[in-house]
Amino acid sequence: MLIPTNKTVKSMKKLFIGIDFSKKTFDVSFFEKEGTGEIFYSQFENNKDGFENLVKWISQHTDVCKEEWLFCGEHTGLYSLELLAFLLKQHLFIWLENPLQIKRSSGIK
Repeated sequence: MLIPTNKTVKSMKKLFIGIDFSKKTFDVSFFEKEGTGEIFYSQFENNKDGFENLVKWISQHTDVCKEEWLFCGEHTGLYSLELLAFLLKQHLFIWLENPLQIKRSSGIK
């Protein structure tokens, strides 16, 4: 597992990439505020080919360097673990949040 150093913790991430996991696919979106302000969305297969296509797709749509990317998603157990392992091997950061925490942070509906 990648352990952040003081240097990586202090550096600000500039591109936040949201992920919604399911068994066979995962949906990804991000907002490119540095460029056109455009919102990008795509869906990928939840497997190694999909993970590689994800990184290529993001690289094609942003000039932000990979060290400044932060992937964010809900921890879904088996559905999110393979992408987590892939991103860590690529030295990319991912934040997985507990689903209960997300539900509680929504406030009164």
